[in-house]
Amino acid sequence: MTLTDNEKKLIVDAVKVYAQIMRQQGAPASTQANTIAVIQSLMKKMLEPETVDDPKLKGLTDEEFDNVCLKCDKFKNQCTDPVAKKYPGKCDPILNYHKSAKEGSSNSSEEGV
Repeated sequence: MTLTDNEKKLIVDAVKVYAQIMRQQGAPASTQANTIAVIQSLMKKMLEPETVDDPKLKGLTDEEFDNVCLKCDKFKNQCTDPVAKKYPGKCDPILNYHKSAKEGSSNSSEEGV
């Protein structure tokens, strides 16, 4: 799941308020220490830039990635198409690829008749 900068900021602010309330209410020291450790880990994850290990979106085949994504103008080390990010394999370039492949196979089968 990818969060926008505004969403990340909202979460960071909410966690800070939660930590302040917890301290004011006098939660046990062990609870505070455990919660603070979790909060620090969460903050680190929220504020770090996302890393892209595998540029291929989950749900795509190697064929789709190699024949469509790598040639797409919206692919810049990773897919930047919002539709493809939300619904991998459902963006126009991949749908058109499958449509043309289907038409090509139906034309070749008609020629053999």
